[in-house]
Amino acid sequence: MDAFTKYYDELVGANYPKITSYLIRNIFKRLPEATRVVDLGCGTGTVAIELAKHALEVIAIDSDEDMLALAKNKADELELDNIVFSNQSIERFEIGCCADVFYSTLDTINFILRKPDVEALIKSVYRQLEFGGLFIFDVNTEYKFTETLYNGCFQYDLDDLFFAWNTSYNRRDELCHHNLVYFEKQGEVFNRSDIYLCQRYYSREYLEEMFNYYGFTILSATDDYTRNKIDDKTERITYILTKK
Repeated sequence: MDAFTKYYDELVGANYPKITSYLIRNIFKRLPEATRVVDLGCGTGTVAIELAKHALEVIAIDSDEDMLALAKNKADELELDNIVFSNQSIERFEIGCCADVFYSTLDTINFILRKPDVEALIKSVYRQLEFGGLFIFDVNTEYKFTETLYNGCFQYDLDDLFFAWNTSYNRRDELCHHNLVYFEKQGEVFNRSDIYLCQRYYSREYLEEMFNYYGFTILSATDDYTRNKIDDKTERITYILTKK
């Protein structure tokens, strides 16, 4: 297992209680009869497992086998039998049935670098979502890319790990480059791991045009898993869509 997967939950900086509370509140408020939900880009399974604890049948999808293995181990330790893990691309996925809710957290959509693939994801969700079902997800804003991540350097120093994360955003091609360096202590030495990730900025205008084109209605668009309105310093937008 690589260092990125092993230390993901510690270093990602996600407010998981906030995210899961938002999802659970909106699912049961807007769709109280929901039974089956799908996590697109489940990573280490933290959110999927919390939803499974609330008696929802969860299908958790990710293309990273190491992430899925870690997620499955966590679910097995809790003896959860209402969560299934699937190793496939989230852009063109198949679940073999329809679901009441699809969701995707932690800017997973921004890691899809081509517009045709984003549109393929939207179409895949629409086709396999029950009528009246929900699609809940978040995306990074231009403000986050141009201000927070434009030319950033973040460092973390744990007992057995030193981690450096450098970011740069190119306004012309709307790509944000992430270079991650891990120094993990193994015995008396620190072993280095280098990881490169990339995200793309998608404007609200583009996304909302696609939602409408493919048959979704926007129920809400708010600031980062809250009820707050989006403003010029919002870093992450959370959408709730429904199938017309």
